[in-house]
Amino acid sequence: MLKPQKQPLSPYITVQTCRKLNFPQDQVWDLIAGFDTLPHYNDCIIESRLSKGGVIRYLALSENTVGGVIVERLVHFNDDTKSFSYRIIDQIDSPIPFRNYQAWVSISEADSDSCILHWGSRFNVEGATREYAERMAKTFYERCYDGIERTLSK
Repeated sequence: MLKPQKQPLSPYITVQTCRKLNFPQDQVWDLIAGFDTLPHYNDCIIESRLSKGGVIRYLALSENTVGGVIVERLVHFNDDTKSFSYRIIDQIDSPIPFRNYQAWVSISEADSDSCILHWGSRFNVEGATREYAERMAKTFYERCYDGIERTLSK
């Protein structure tokens, strides 16, 4: 009996998004710079737990979204340039189709009362269409932007 062949990974996809936020750069950075703060502004993340001195995070995803746990490693963090990057290193019971996923986040000042938040990623797709995976990434970043605006407006 022949074993089913594993589908090859897609070529890399790059997703880049940004949004102007009507909040000072430092205020946005204070909210997002903590590697465990995603649940504070993205409601599809119900819990974030750090390990290994704060460079590994375990993100529990809401069952209303896709469920499961995503494990990420902080790759780069620079408080001066207000930027960081991270990569997915494991998935536990999660159907997310990203493989070799690495994301980057940075903030640039638009003026004294607003900033532009950039969130992007690069990944291969496995088990889904390119369009589905790209939409999933963009939707996640949009939920982050919306949540940041909602949180900072309180």
